Amino acid sequence: MIKLALGLFIINAGAVFADSSGGFNLRAGVGYDYISQEYFLESDSISLSPDSSLNSILLKKDYLDDKKGFLFLGYSSDPGNSNFKQNYEIGWEQTGELFRILGYGRVDKKWKKSRLEGNFRLEMKENYKGESAPGDELTILNGHLDYRFQLSNNTDFRSRIYTESVIFDTVETYIYNYSRYGIELGFGIFTNDFNSISFNSAFEIRDVPDSNQLDYSLFRGNLGYFGTVLGAYLTADFGLEWRNYGHPDSRDDYLLLSFNSDTKMPLGKNYFLTAKQNVEYFNFAQDDFINDDYYLVRLGVLAGRNFGEFLSFSAFFGPEIELLNINSDNTNDDDYTEIMATIGADYFGKEKLFFMIENKFGKRIYKSNSDYWSEFLFDRANFIGSAAIFGNLNFDILLSFDLEFHENQSDNNRLYLVSGGLSYKF
Repeated sequence: MIKLALGLFIINAGAVFADSSGGFNLRAGVGYDYISQEYFLESDSISLSPDSSLNSILLKKDYLDDKKGFLFLGYSSDPGNSNFKQNYEIGWEQTGELFRILGYGRVDKKWKKSRLEGNFRLEMKENYKGESAPGDELTILNGHLDYRFQLSNNTDFRSRIYTESVIFDTVETYIYNYSRYGIELGFGIFTNDFNSISFNSAFEIRDVPDSNQLDYSLFRGNLGYFGTVLGAYLTADFGLEWRNYGHPDSRDDYLLLSFNSDTKMPLGKNYFLTAKQNVEYFNFAQDDFINDDYYLVRLGVLAGRNFGEFLSFSAFFGPEIELLNINSDNTNDDDYTEIMATIGADYFGKEKLFFMIENKFGKRIYKSNSDYWSEFLFDRANFIGSAAIFGNLNFDILLSFDLEFHENQSDNNRLYLVSGGLSYKF
C-alpha cells in the first residue's frame, strides 16, 4: 500500500512596464516552481527479510524543481474607447530544460443592446535539454466567441461557440491528438428587485483521429436562480450532462444529474444562518468494473456573524456531512460517510486587502471493512489572501493542507500546497 504526501511551492515575481492609456507594454520576471512527493511503502511490497523490524520506508521524489525566467510583449487599446477594446500578449518562458511560447488575445465590441467578445490562447511547449517523455512536447490552441443581446429591459440572449485543439509531438497509446467543438445557448430573466433566472444549454463533440472510441458527443443544460425567497438569499443550480462515446456497446456513456444551492438567512442585523446542499448522481449506460452508478450528497448548516459595515468581515462555523454510495455488484468497500465541523472567516477590506480561511475537522467512516481503506480522522484547511503592501507592490498567497490520521500510522496521508507571489507594476 502506498501513502502519499505532496508539497507544492510556487513563487513568481515580475515587473510590468505599461502606459495606463494603452499601447505596448513589456512584462518580465523570474520564478520558481517546486513539487515534491513523499510516500510510505509497506514492507510487504519490498524485499525485506521476515525478521526485519522495518515496517515501512519513507521515500521522496521531486517531480518539479525549476527556476524560470519569462518575457512578454503586450498591447492594449485606448481604454477611453469603451465600445471597442483589444488586449494581446505573446511571450517566452524558459526553465533549465524546457521553454514555452504563450499567446493570449481578447477583443470586445459593444453596441447599444448587444456585445461581442472573442478570446483565444496559444501554448507551445518544447524540451531543449535531455530526453523528453511522450506527452511532454505539445501545442494547445483554444478560443471562444461570445455574443449577448438584450431582448428587453429584463431579458437577454447569450450564445457562445468554442473550440480547442491539442497536438502532441509524439502520439502513443493513451496520448492522442484531439479537437473539441461546441456551441452554447442561454437566456437570462431579471426582475426589478435584482432576482434572476437563467437557462443554458450546450452541445459539444470531441474528435480523436487515432482512436475513434474516444470520440464523444455531449449535451448539457442547467437552470439557475439567484435572488431572495422569504427574506433569505438563495443561489441554486440544477444541471444535467449526457455523454455518448464511440463504443458500439454504449460503454462509458453516462447521464449526470446535479443540484447545488446555498441559502443565507439573516438573523437580526449582524447574524446569519447558511444552509448548503450539493447532490450529484452518475448513471452509466453500462455498468462494469470501472463504471458504477453512484450518488454523492453534501449537506451543511453554518451559523455566522458579520462585523463592521458592508459585511467586510464575517466568521462562521457549523456541522457538515458527506455521503458516497456506489451501486456496485462487486463491492461496497468505497461507500463512506464523513462527519465534520467547519469553521472559517473572510474579509474584504477597502484598502486592497482580502482573505478567506476555512478549516474542516472530521472523521470518515466506511460502510464495510476493506483491505484497502480504513477509517480516519482528518483536518483540511485552506487560506487565500491578497494585500497591497504599498504603492503597486502586491503580495498574494495560497495555503492548503489535507491531513489524515489512521489507527495504523503508516496509513497516514499528508497533502500540502503553498503558493505565493510578490509583484510590482509601474
